[in-house]
Formats: sequence, C-alpha cells, structure tokens
Amino acid sequence: MYKISQDVHFLNKVKDENKKLKRVISSETKRVFQKKAETSNCKSFWQMVNQMQGRVPTKSTTINVNGIPTSCPVTLANSFADYFEGKIKKLTEKMPGITKRVHEAERMEDFSIKELEDALKYFKTKMSTGPDGLPMRLVKSSMLRRDLLRCS
Repeated sequence: MYKISQDVHFLNKVKDENKKLKRVISSETKRVFQKKAETSNCKSFWQMVNQMQGRVPTKSTTINVNGIPTSCPVTLANSFADYFEGKIKKLTEKMPGITKRVHEAERMEDFSIKELEDALKYFKTKMSTGPDGLPMRLVKSSMLRRDLLRCS
C-alpha cells in the first residue's frame, strides 16, 4: 500500500508489524530451543546445539567420481579406498626393503595346529590388535582353552 499511496502511515504500520513478527519468531525460537534443551533425548539436544551454532546437517554428500557426480556411500567409500591405496602403492614402490602384506587374493600355505601353537609362543601377549582386529591375548587364551577342552 505504501508504494502506491506514498502514505507514511502505511510505512510505519508495516514496520510495526515486522517488529512484532520478529519478536514472535524470536520468542518461539527460544521456546523451541528451551524445550529441546530440557529433553532427555541426547540426539535432540545436540541437534539444537549444532543448530544454534549455525551448523546445518547435510543429508548426503555428492562427489564427482571419474567425472560422474554420485552420493552412493558404497561408491564414495570405494573411491576413497582406491585413491589411498594408489597413494600407498606409490610410496611403497619408492621405499626399498618394505615387505608387502599378504593380500586376500593370495593363497596362504597350509599349517597345522601345532605349527600355529609354536608360532603363538613368540608373540607378546598384549591387548593391541593385528590386521584382523583380534588382540593377541584373545588369540592365545582361545588356543589355551581349546587345549583344556581337548584334555577333558
């Protein structure tokens, strides 16, 4: 109306209504945040904290893989794995004397339980894990339990 009539009364009315609207939005925002802060739901609480800090969660990430945009988690994971595997290959090729780990595609030689038990004696019993994710303490104790069960 102000643009058409150029009446200052309408301009002041619009400004007053805008101020009221901002106050209502502000008080409602505070009420919603207060309600989320009082909840026992941790996820809701941290969503509120992130929202207050201006962090907006992303639903999916789209990245160009070989020039094609994709958001498929499996494709993205494989792309990252390929990238870092290539980096490691380049680094290990430059370093002489590095022994390469046995890949799953390569065949392992057969071994007996006795050979396994003998080899396990040389490993330190620690909680740290190997490439399989199993702690040596667990491996050794399972072999010991197997021997106890066999003797019973």
